[in-house]
Amino acid sequence: MAEKGADNRKEKTSHRIRYGSLIVMLAVLILGIVYLHGMVQRSEEKAPASQSETPGAGQETTILESIENLKAGQILDAASLDLNDPDKYFTSSQLTEEQKEDMKGKSYIDNPDISYDDLSYLKVLHYNYEHEIQVGEIVVNTKVAEDCRQIFLELFQEGYEIHSMYRIDRFYGDDTTRDAEQADIDSINQDNTSAFHYRKIAGTNVTSEHAYGMAIDINPLENPYVPANDVTAAGASPYLQYDLYKDRSNLRPHMITHEDICYQIFTRHGFTWGGDWKGTKDYQHFEKEM
Repeated sequence: MAEKGADNRKEKTSHRIRYGSLIVMLAVLILGIVYLHGMVQRSEEKAPASQSETPGAGQETTILESIENLKAGQILDAASLDLNDPDKYFTSSQLTEEQKEDMKGKSYIDNPDISYDDLSYLKVLHYNYEHEIQVGEIVVNTKVAEDCRQIFLELFQEGYEIHSMYRIDRFYGDDTTRDAEQADIDSINQDNTSAFHYRKIAGTNVTSEHAYGMAIDINPLENPYVPANDVTAAGASPYLQYDLYKDRSNLRPHMITHEDICYQIFTRHGFTWGGDWKGTKDYQHFEKEM
């Protein structure tokens, strides 16, 4: 009997231990659920603040469908562009009335050779010298507008660097006296790539191909215009770093040569290069005869 009583006491003790363990486990489980619920709630409450502290975190970047309303010179983040389809960012259009007014008395004057209707406005992308993506603009003859659009698209796809691309009108002063030669010099000295400009060839009475919108000057500081009598001699020039860059034997960045992709793309589209001229050399200059 004593043994049976002891067994009963042991069994009761075992039950109490099991029940106690279950109660502890249930308590831990309940506390865990409460804790996790609180963590989720706090996380949801903090999420908006976290996003505002780190703009763009967890959000998709808005991809630009057009650069139509962007100004020339504006720097763009590559993440904001659809670089799988860059063609959409290279456009050709007729001149607007606002653009015509801005060009009047500057790049354009009344003349017997060309009208506003013969010209097209190109908005493009290019890599600048810091290899940032930059908005560019240029005015060309409508006859070569599609060629030029394709050329700048191909240059962009090759990662080719162009210092800047602004219409030449930007380099005219505020006075009313038109000085086309000085505007051209100022554009060159700021290493600006440009095309249409109704003017004579410097130092002559011959109308430039730029006056017809059939010529483009690329990175002019590194690719100067060198008169025939100055190809091998040191000479005074209004152009910055002229003597440095007229020496084509010492190849440096952004200098155009026959091996340069810029030369290859332009000539593939039917343009000729001023670096191939006999006598006078114009290393920045590409033109097309129609």
